[in-house]
Amino acid sequence: MQISEDVCHAVILADSRGNYARGLPNVGPNNVIVYRCNHERAGYFCSREERQIEFKTLDHEHFMREALREAELAGLAGETPIGAVVVHDGRIIGRGRARHVERHSEIAHAELNALLEAENYIRDHIHAGVVLYTTVEPCVMCLGAVVMSDVDHIVFALADCNIHPEQMLEMPYVRRHIRDYLGGILAAESRELFRRFRPQEIMFFESNATS
Repeated sequence: MQISEDVCHAVILADSRGNYARGLPNVGPNNVIVYRCNHERAGYFCSREERQIEFKTLDHEHFMREALREAELAGLAGETPIGAVVVHDGRIIGRGRARHVERHSEIAHAELNALLEAENYIRDHIHAGVVLYTTVEPCVMCLGAVVMSDVDHIVFALADCNIHPEQMLEMPYVRRHIRDYLGGILAAESRELFRRFRPQEIMFFESNATS
C-alpha cells in the first residue's frame, strides 16, 4: 500500500490483546489514518462489538462537515478556523469553535468548547459511544480533556505534524478510554479554510502535504 504524503506521523496499532506496535499507520480508503485500541473498559453497558459497529456505521463526513461549519464561523469571526462537534447516537450533542480572541484565552480551543457544551448530557445520559469530530488533530490539552470527558472515539481532519500522540495514546489510563483515533476525514476542506483565513499558519498543519 502506498502511503500518502498527507500522513504526517506513525500511529500506534493494537492487536486483539491490546499489544501495541510502532510503525506505519493503518491507512484505509482516502488516506484515513486509523488507531484502534481493542481493550475492554469497565463500566460500559454494551459490548465491545456493539460499540464498534455503532462507530463504523456513522457517517464521518457528515459530522465532519458540521465541524467544518463551526471552523468557518470561527474564521469569519477572526479566530483560528478550527471547529468541533460531539456526537452520540447519531446526533450532535455539543458544538464548539476556536474563541481565543473573543474570550481573551489561549485555552478556548474548539474541542474544549464542544465538550463543555456536551458535558451535562454526557454525565447524565451516556455510558458509551461518544465521538468527537474536530477539524484539526487535538493538542495534548484537548486530548486529555477528551479522556476525562469519557469520549470513546476521536475523528479529525487535518493532522498536526507538531503533535506526536503515540506515547500518550499508549498510556494505560488513556487506553482504557480512547477506542478509535481516526484522521484524514475531509482534510482538504480543513486545509482550505486555513488557506482562506490563516494562510500564515498552514505550515503548522501537514507541512509535508502537497497542494
